[in-house]
Amino acid sequence: MTKVSCVIRISNFEVLLYIPLMRRYFTISHSSSPAHSASTYVPIVLVSRGLAFVRVLLVARLLGNAGQHEFGLYQLPLELINCFVPFVMLGCADVAERYASRFETESRLFHAVKRHILRLALIGLAVILLLLAASPWLIYPLFKLPNAEHSKTYAVLLLAACALAIVLLAFYQYLAALLRGLRAFAPAAGLELAFALLFVLFSCLAALQGTALALIFAYGLALLLPTLYFALLLRHHFHSQKSLTPPDEPSAEPGADGRHISFAAWTLLRLQLTMAFGFITMWSVGQLALASGLNVQAQTAAYASSSRIAQQLALIAVTLWASCYGIAARSWAHHQTRRAKVQFFRVGKFGAVLLTLIALATLLVRDLFVFIFPSAYADAIHLLLPPMLCLFLWYGLLAFASTFSDLQEQPQKGAALWSLAVAAQLALLFIPAFRLFADPKLQVIFASTAGLGVSLLLLTPILLWRPFHLKVAFPIAILSLAPISFLSPPWLVDIFAPLALLLAILILYLSGLLRK
Repeated sequence: MTKVSCVIRISNFEVLLYIPLMRRYFTISHSSSPAHSASTYVPIVLVSRGLAFVRVLLVARLLGNAGQHEFGLYQLPLELINCFVPFVMLGCADVAERYASRFETESRLFHAVKRHILRLALIGLAVILLLLAASPWLIYPLFKLPNAEHSKTYAVLLLAACALAIVLLAFYQYLAALLRGLRAFAPAAGLELAFALLFVLFSCLAALQGTALALIFAYGLALLLPTLYFALLLRHHFHSQKSLTPPDEPSAEPGADGRHISFAAWTLLRLQLTMAFGFITMWSVGQLALASGLNVQAQTAAYASSSRIAQQLALIAVTLWASCYGIAARSWAHHQTRRAKVQFFRVGKFGAVLLTLIALATLLVRDLFVFIFPSAYADAIHLLLPPMLCLFLWYGLLAFASTFSDLQEQPQKGAALWSLAVAAQLALLFIPAFRLFADPKLQVIFASTAGLGVSLLLLTPILLWRPFHLKVAFPIAILSLAPISFLSPPWLVDIFAPLALLLAILILYLSGLLRK
């Protein structure tokens, strides 16, 4: 393989970037199979997810027990940013990931990307202006600010930092989706790794300053730098491929644009519901704590200590599904639907096994997390982590189901799955008859886990699994039921959950369903 270098002109200077060991992550090249994409994309992105986890630990340690309230305040802006990003993208990222290969074949990818970027910029500017204009009325419902520790000015600046991060994250996610849609999994992994490294560095510096505002600014800066670099790299690729000139005669099939608009609309709804689920989970802890006369930031911080550990399962799951989605979408675009399903479900089957084993290992070493986190979080980690593992395993499997509906070009099914999950979550949180726990953290876990469970275990089989042979659906069905063992009583979970999870995997192996 020839050595690759990339020259970026900034003002009148030239900066030569030469990375001999990581060069494939800084050049645009296509993956040809799920195995190649997985070997290229998954290991690097798993390292990125690990760095994200390290960042949470370092921030918690640097803030310490004295910074527990600031750590709790930091969680709400993170979820708010995620919740607003779908409004800015309006389904553009999903369209790019699903149809990039088709656009490239039709020689209209560059112009489609230009339209998407212009739309992102205009909507992003509108979101920034609207949030700033509405900030005096939003800061208390969102953050419970101002309070004794933070002024109104601080709260408005925090919301402004969130607005900037929303736009930057929208561009970052669009770029990552576009790279995956082009089957350029190596630079997609490089983008995520660069962001993860910068986010760890900047977050540690911000944690030394000790405020949630500094941490959100660190988030924005970590998004900006790699997004700019890889956007320039992608633009250079477009020029080298001579993709700037559209064909004289449109080569798109009739009705394609309408289908893309419909696809974008439904994926926007699905993504918005997914992000809303996460925001409601974190925000409702504070709402229930306020109603019970408890400290909002302290309760949110205690909940987040376990949530950020278990959340790695969902992040790994999304990484696994994304590693083969672009490949399967290309097969589907060439009318090889059976091949696309086999490619996607093979990754789903073995990915579900991997997630189960990671969840089991996390349960068995949770005393290590108690040791690493400040002592103020010890009780919360012991009590909340096991049910959190069930919650995020089901989250990851529901993400698999909704991604499969996107592959089938039926994103309305994914939107239906997340609609049921969010509706059940809200009902169990705020209807008094369903208040089973005095502790707001336990009530939130109960409502969120039950919402995901109803959607995954009841609605998903009706919408998605019926057309498939038993051998295809059975492994994922079994591995969807096994996480219920994490909901057993605290005195039993360390024994019952490992036995149940290992038994499920053993049954699948002995039946031959995990051998190919």
